[in-house]
Amino acid sequence: MKNATLSGKIKLRLIDLLRGTRIVKVLGELRIQQYLPAAELDALRQKKLDRLFGLAKNSTPYYRQFSSFSQLPVLTKDMVRQRPADFMNAAFKKKLMKKTTGGSTGAPFTYYNTSTSQSYIWAGLLLSWEATGYRAGQRVAFVAGSSIIKRGWQYRLFYYLLNVDLLPASPLNDEVMAAYVQQLQQNRNTVIYGYAHTINSIADYIIRRGGAAFPHLMGVVTTAEILTPSARANIQKAFGVKVHDQYGCNEGGISAFECEKGNMHLISNRCVYETLEDGTLAATDLVNEGFIMMKYCTNDLVTFGGGTCACKRGFPIIQSVTGRQNDVVVDMDNNVLHASFFGIVIGRDTSIKQYQLTFTNETIELNIHSNTGNMTDFKQRYLPMLRQHAAFTHYSVKMNSPFVLYSNGKHKEVVDQRGS
Repeated sequence: MKNATLSGKIKLRLIDLLRGTRIVKVLGELRIQQYLPAAELDALRQKKLDRLFGLAKNSTPYYRQFSSFSQLPVLTKDMVRQRPADFMNAAFKKKLMKKTTGGSTGAPFTYYNTSTSQSYIWAGLLLSWEATGYRAGQRVAFVAGSSIIKRGWQYRLFYYLLNVDLLPASPLNDEVMAAYVQQLQQNRNTVIYGYAHTINSIADYIIRRGGAAFPHLMGVVTTAEILTPSARANIQKAFGVKVHDQYGCNEGGISAFECEKGNMHLISNRCVYETLEDGTLAATDLVNEGFIMMKYCTNDLVTFGGGTCACKRGFPIIQSVTGRQNDVVVDMDNNVLHASFFGIVIGRDTSIKQYQLTFTNETIELNIHSNTGNMTDFKQRYLPMLRQHAAFTHYSVKMNSPFVLYSNGKHKEVVDQRGS
């Protein structure tokens, strides 16, 4: 592992030992395979797909009805939610790890990962950091919410071994950002990884305060949200390093990263992928043999570009990704609160099926969908929370009113109506 410090090599192997993963092995393979010609990558992917379909047809209830991969319909979250046991591989005897995402509709989505899938997730992420010049073992800062920063002693140990500092995305104000800037300088972080909007807010703060120096920083890697050209330029100006965008959909086996030449590459030997008629990406995780989801609809709008890249990677190029923005609430004092902040609090309430926050310049409204809850209880519980954490003139809570939706039908947990 020439792309790692000595301590980094030791700690990555220790992570593999403790977690039962093979991150070191997979990362070594990806470093080589990323430069294979596209035809070789296609052949490798087809071999994995043939194996996966054979396993699925023989050992899962859902796939027994199909004779070929081409016959498969697009798989939706609702289809998996209704009969999750139908996607379990009965022949898979190793440990499965339960995973839950917020889902594009705001309702939780549960699936299961294997240690091999986890190995590919983290190996792909480390590969994305290496595009900045990072070497395993160097210090990284996570600037994010609960979709990236996890809780529990196992995660604390993992972050310690990976040499990660945690900078939560919410709440975010000048006092918090001042502390974050100081921490980034003192800890000599080489990579900042996290939400594009939060990192851009910190960049705004740095520029407003006259700038700051980060001599050890090698790059910023943004994820989970749309990175706009203006945000990219702002972050690069504030931190003095190149910004690399990263995109992933773990349940679909999707992992992509921006290379040194500025193109985003899909790690195509981990997944089979296609764009549907409406531009939505459907994908198959080729390395998850325990809980098999083929032609899974990611609900992300993705456009692929043609041609080759000057970096000489054979991985296909993603031209654009839309619809991945984690929404934020910006109050009257310009404090920024990520959707993840409210999700942590509201997500504990089992009586709430879904929710949506809508705000203007002066108002914020929480719309709760529930079959069992009581409006009076919801008001008593959540109006004080909104008043405590967000500065507005008017606050309100309502139940089971229609949600504001994306044009393609997606539900947004936070809707910004300041310009409406």
